[in-house]
Amino acid sequence: MRGRSVSRVRHVTLACLLAAALVARPLGATEEAVPVRWSLEAPAGCDDASAFGAALLGRTRRGRRAESDEEAMVVTAVIEPRGDAWTGRLQVLQSAAAPSERSVVGARCEEVRDALAFIAALSIDAQSEDAVERKDGSLAEEAEATDASEEALVEPSRPPEESPVPPPATPESEPLPARTWWLGAEAVVATPFGDANAFGASVFARWMSMDPGWLALDLRLGLRGLSQGGFTVPEGAAVLHVVGGVVEVCPVRLLSEPDVRVPVCVETEVGAIVGEGRGVDDPVTEARPWLAPGASLRLQGFPMDELAVELGAGLAVPATRHRYRFEPDVELGRINPIQLRLSAGLAWRVW
Repeated sequence: MRGRSVSRVRHVTLACLLAAALVARPLGATEEAVPVRWSLEAPAGCDDASAFGAALLGRTRRGRRAESDEEAMVVTAVIEPRGDAWTGRLQVLQSAAAPSERSVVGARCEEVRDALAFIAALSIDAQSEDAVERKDGSLAEEAEATDASEEALVEPSRPPEESPVPPPATPESEPLPARTWWLGAEAVVATPFGDANAFGASVFARWMSMDPGWLALDLRLGLRGLSQGGFTVPEGAAVLHVVGGVVEVCPVRLLSEPDVRVPVCVETEVGAIVGEGRGVDDPVTEARPWLAPGASLRLQGFPMDELAVELGAGLAVPATRHRYRFEPDVELGRINPIQLRLSAGLAWRVW
């Protein structure tokens, strides 16, 4: 019992010495300022270095702006758009340690800036606390080494200090990649011949840029088929079919929002126009080449990341305006000089 009492007395004595050292420490040691030098790379209209610096100094308790010739902690931040979101990278370089790097993703540039400033502030405060605690580490080590079998000496805990809550960040796996592939189908109505409408459909594959800018290239490859009937004369009737491949390029967007886009497109359709006679004893089917460059305006909506809804309106100018006759002296008509077209469809992201 006496040995155990002596051991407890030794522990209490060492604890008092440690507490006295903590109380006797100058106030400037516990609040030693850390000089910091920072920089920010961000697109125009997103943020600048001064705003980032204000956010950083507003979140740290011990950081301050470094003088021009002063050795300091270096904080480098980069913010850039990625799909419908914003990504941020942070590097903290200390003179006596290897550089540390962090990255975050957020819905807005300001969220990413605040998250990077919060992470940098934690690094600055942690460095200052480590420098102060190293001065008194020898006292704690001596108290722990006195008797390993006895209860460990616990350093008096300081009341927890409130820390700013970082803004919510989206996991990096959620944003869409910068380039995506979509497969889709659409219903089409057009006017290639006369006043009657031709109805049909098309299937397509689209390579779409998910960048939020106005200049973003989209490419679409598809197959389109249209049928137009209703050409009737006393001698019989005729039906026209237009079948071809379509290449569409959309280099500019009139509207570019995360959920709604309006691209301007140019296209070329290459294929065949087929005339089929009906209601006669010896019907004839004739196919002729079809080439029709054109332009269109599309409205794209994204109710989900994997689903796109598209409405389109455009016109085409056939390169060859064939005439169609039911008999040598009975003319049905000629290909329209301008073909109007409306479409509506869905597309699904496959990659």
